[in-house]
Amino acid sequence: MIGVNSNGQILFTSIAVLWAAFWLTPSVNAQTLPILTNTKSSADQGLSLTKAEDSIKAEGREQRTAGKQSGGKVEGHDNCLGGHEISHSTLSQGGFCPNVTIHSQTTVPKPAPTNQVSDAPRVNVTDLRLVGNAHPTIDKGFWRSPNAYFSAIPPRVGSILNTQHSTFNAQVPDRTTPRDSPSIPELPPPQDIEPPPPSRLPETTPSPTLPPPEQLLDPELAPTTPDETPETPEGAQITVKQFEFTGNTAFSDQELAEVTAEFTNRPITFAELLNARTAVTQLYVDNGYATSGAFIPPQPLTQDTVTIEIVEGGIEEIQVNGLRRLRPNYVRSRIAVANPKPLNVPHLLESLRLLQLDPLIENVSAELSTGSGPGTSLLIVDVIEANTWSYQLFANNGRSPSVGSFRRGASITQANLLGFGDGVTLSYTNTDGSDEIEFNYTLPVNPRNGEVSFSFSNTSSEIIEDPFNFLDIQSDSTSFDLTFRQPLLETPTQQLAVGLTASRRNTKTVFLEELVGEEVGFPSLGADEDGRIRVSALRFFQEWTQRGASEVFALRSQFNLGLGIFDATVNDDEPDSRFFSWRGQAQWVRLLAPDTLLVLRGDLQLAAQDLLPVEQIGLGGLGSVRGYRQDIRLTDNGAFASAEVRLPILRIPEWDGILQVTPFVDVGTTWNNGEIDDPDPSSLAALGLGLQWQQGDRITARLDWGIPLISVDSEDDTWQENGVYFSITINPF
Repeated sequence: MIGVNSNGQILFTSIAVLWAAFWLTPSVNAQTLPILTNTKSSADQGLSLTKAEDSIKAEGREQRTAGKQSGGKVEGHDNCLGGHEISHSTLSQGGFCPNVTIHSQTTVPKPAPTNQVSDAPRVNVTDLRLVGNAHPTIDKGFWRSPNAYFSAIPPRVGSILNTQHSTFNAQVPDRTTPRDSPSIPELPPPQDIEPPPPSRLPETTPSPTLPPPEQLLDPELAPTTPDETPETPEGAQITVKQFEFTGNTAFSDQELAEVTAEFTNRPITFAELLNARTAVTQLYVDNGYATSGAFIPPQPLTQDTVTIEIVEGGIEEIQVNGLRRLRPNYVRSRIAVANPKPLNVPHLLESLRLLQLDPLIENVSAELSTGSGPGTSLLIVDVIEANTWSYQLFANNGRSPSVGSFRRGASITQANLLGFGDGVTLSYTNTDGSDEIEFNYTLPVNPRNGEVSFSFSNTSSEIIEDPFNFLDIQSDSTSFDLTFRQPLLETPTQQLAVGLTASRRNTKTVFLEELVGEEVGFPSLGADEDGRIRVSALRFFQEWTQRGASEVFALRSQFNLGLGIFDATVNDDEPDSRFFSWRGQAQWVRLLAPDTLLVLRGDLQLAAQDLLPVEQIGLGGLGSVRGYRQDIRLTDNGAFASAEVRLPILRIPEWDGILQVTPFVDVGTTWNNGEIDDPDPSSLAALGLGLQWQQGDRITARLDWGIPLISVDSEDDTWQENGVYFSITINPF
């Protein structure tokens, strides 16, 4: 039972009057809660995983001044749902106020987007870039699968033929970058952009005009003189044994009881009763639920329990403006799935920063304003789409000399083909003895960046190296991959994703056609009498990427299970399409000083039995142990490690160019299973020096010279065999 030192009916009437003030005060003009704006430019690029087969690229070298992120404050209308003071630190009588504006004092040296919805100030996400002029990136080309696009031609002289590897993309948020620069802005930890405790607002008084109390109260408890505004007697006290809570989902009843415990089992004044309500609201506000609050509804004072009702705020509608080809639901669904009710402002900021990282989006800004009802909000998002066309020209000496080491090619990408965020890439590569065409299509399937991709490649090769070219060895290889990839954890600084690939490889190798007038199957390891190898496999992979202000760390694991289905190669003796192997890869890039990078890489493959050449791991050459012929070792198992430092020696600001010297050391070892002998020597090691020139985001060129520390048999006829490697990549538009 609640003890009342004065007239209980007057106390109850006072609660009703305040409840009426809460709900019936005239609505205010909607102010906005600016959330996020940041324009990405090619000069502001940060950490990413880039597809470059030569080495890790350092994107964006001109240091930009990010602007200092200083304190902010939260302001509300002075007549806010009851008209009393509200802030992040206090919430006194008059109800809560979800209609607030976050102001930031950030300075950003960029023009504001032209399609602003209002002139309200915005929180600008700045300080996203590394301190210094070079930004560490991870090389997508490093994620090499076991000879996925096999030409059925082993690269070593003893086997005469050549093997071509494919690349897996260790992705961060997600997909092939459609813009000119493939890098992604680095972000500070989430707490860096959270507004600090706000300043208090001037107090206001509630509207004096209220409906008659009998319209709000139980008839039996209504005052006898409803035309008079009741007053709470000074010193009136009540004793509450417990509070009941309704409408709460973000916090349990026990958590709410803990913050109101000091107001129970003792006499409290009416003001203290309101403070209990304020304590509940403050708990929500302190945990980021800025549009949620609590109030005490009218209730009879005949029990020992007081009910506190919570209104948890949520997004009523998401309005997307500024899109041209990208469909609004692409943006809307990604924000909605990350911001269920109740609305948490820090989570909303994080979801918008993730959206800013999306390669399809150049700039995103958002405003949060009052919705049509209590606790509801309208989110207005302005989006500027990125250029989704990208073109690339490249050349290097990264193929085996048996089919011609000098490789040149071009690729074209449209990252938003039909407006769903679906991307398509077409590339062509050739050497003097090979031609390869690749096609990839990726379709997002859910708002959490899950995607399905289909890949196809075809490679035709012939041996052109003396003295084996007279044998007329030719190979044709076709591969198909159907992949589903789903991020399980995704924040602006890290991503954990898993995926499953169903793959098929068909290879046919023949020789002596010009000599005998018909094709003869080449006796490759595991091939049938017609020189054919067919592999059906499931590949389960896991990817984890962690990015910080000055470093990025990436891990990739893949389990490969070969199956004897769909007319796959099945032999009485190993190897055939039935196999099991695991491959793990790691890369760490650390910014030591402006334009100075430390790059560490590792690669390991373990197999349970003999493998077909298409599944073996190659060692030697560009992207591996430099100083040796490309893929001079091809075995069932292998391990590789590399370390290099990139030191700036020349800067040309007017060209946005930088020249770096890159000392490096590479080591690796290989071994076989079963009865196949290990190569001799089975280990390779080299050290060397390289030069890398980078001109903005348009040109990257590199020249490496590796000195082998372990001697192997070699003809020394090519640049590779003399330890010299080059690569150049041009983004013309």
